[in-house]
Amino acid sequence: MDRCLINALHSGKFKLANILIQGGQNVNICNSKGATPLMLASKLKVDIEDMPKKIQLMESLLNHDATLASVDRNGRTALMYALHSECIEAIQLLKSHGLFNTVSSQTKFERTRSIELSFFSSFESDE
Repeated sequence: MDRCLINALHSGKFKLANILIQGGQNVNICNSKGATPLMLASKLKVDIEDMPKKIQLMESLLNHDATLASVDRNGRTALMYALHSECIEAIQLLKSHGLFNTVSSQTKFERTRSIELSFFSSFESDE
């Protein structure tokens, strides 16, 4: 039962995910990679007509106390997931709630292009 929300997000089932959130599902549960529902929702790639559903889902998670600054096992926050999806609306929403860091401040790495690229490429192994 705990993984229902994670599964709904992986499948892009907005309505089911919203029902689960409204029903009290744990909005801070993590998948095996440490990603939270907010991270997964931030990463969803949607068509323009589904954009309002994605943003409404993210707002619902935030309104039900999703932890904004959670990090996955690679140190990425929901903002990094939104950046990866290239979703300006999701990026703006997260920033409007105060999330400005893309990775944990404890994640130590040099700021070079090759490391940045490998950091983003780690998303490909998540799918």
